[in-house]
Amino acid sequence: MVAIMNGLAFEGGERGRKFDASFASRPHAGHFEYFIQRLAGVEVDCEEALRTGWVPFVNGKREGWSFICENNRIVCKNDEVCFKY
Repeated sequence: MVAIMNGLAFEGGERGRKFDASFASRPHAGHFEYFIQRLAGVEVDCEEALRTGWVPFVNGKREGWSFICENNRIVCKNDEVCFKY
């Protein structure tokens, strides 16, 4: 999922402009916390993003962006992926 998101976010074409995303991380307690800083042009600050910002849902289940990044969450074309703010 991370590879797909990075591909969309950093693609220079029309899809990249529509997606307009930024992903970030910060060190925390010996590891990193990952979060979605901007999606579809809507930006949140670091603290807000970690608490209530963009949250990914895969097949209707909330999944933290840190969990997705740390566990290399795999999605397939039949999975439903949604982001809520």
